[in-house]
Formats: sequence, C-alpha cells, structure tokens
Amino acid sequence: KGQWGRVELHRLIQRVYHESNNRVAPRYKNEGKDFQDQFVPGDRVIWTKNDKNLGLVNGDTGRVLGVGDKKVVVEWDGIGKIEVDNCSTLQLAWVLTCHKAQGSQYRKVLVIQASKHCNAYLSGIVNRSWVYTAATRSKEATFFIGSTTAFRKHVATQSVDRRDTYLSQLVA
Repeated sequence: KGQWGRVELHRLIQRVYHESNNRVAPRYKNEGKDFQDQFVPGDRVIWTKNDKNLGLVNGDTGRVLGVGDKKVVVEWDGIGKIEVDNCSTLQLAWVLTCHKAQGSQYRKVLVIQASKHCNAYLSGIVNRSWVYTAATRSKEATFFIGSTTAFRKHVATQSVDRRDTYLSQLVA
C-alpha cells in the first residue's frame, strides 16, 4: 500500500515505459481498493488463477499484444498467444510481490526495502529467508533500493520455523 506499494509502482512504471516508447499510457481515476488495472499493448501481465480451459495457471506471465472492449490478447511466456477476459484474474506484472515471483526467475530483479516494511505485521514475513528468496529470483543481477536500516533489519531477522496450522486437528 502507499508510495512503495504495487498499485502506485504499477502506475508509475506503466506510464514511464509507454511514454518513453511514444505510446499513450492509461490515466487512472480510481484510488486504493477500487484500483482496476488498465492494459495497453506492451504491458507485462500475470494470470492469477488456474484455468484448465485456457491452459493457464496462477503465475503465468506474458506481454499484452492487443486490447478490446472485454478481451485482451496476450503472448504468454512459453505458451503462445491466448485471448483472455479483461478481468481481475489478469493483472499488471510490472511489479510482483516476492510471493507471486516465487518459483520463477527473471533477468534482473529490483527489491524494495522500505522502512514501512519494518512494522510488526511484516516482521513475520519480511526476514532473512524472504530477502534470500527475493534475491534468488534473478538470473543476472539483484538490486536492493530503499532503506539501509530496513535491509539490515530484514537480514538480521531469523525466520520462524514454527507454523500455526490446523493440520493435526484436521487429520485427527
């Protein structure tokens, strides 16, 4: 959320990318929870739900080739061209959370380390293990930007090995 959040970074990167290629970038009216991605040919996108009919799984990424009223044509990495609905299952992928990028690799990765990520809620998530996972998504180079204090705190924080699940109760 906020200045370092997915919504703001998507908008910024999408605008800069398209304007630097002499294309028109979308202008957003909605804020916060009402955020709806708007697609333009050239956008990086991610599919966020398994769909056997389309042959797409959660985490598939690609590039937008064309946009219609209700459909978007995407060239999916390693899959090919598929026309999909313009819905919440299709999202911009200029920015991916570490969770969404897990299991994939990219040429270069930029990891944001903001002071706001040091709060009590995220301290259980953003830790040494998380930093390692983020850094190993890159094939060539990983860049950490933001707060040195936050980076040091995250690297110094051990991950919690104990997980709170109800598996034993369900099995019983």
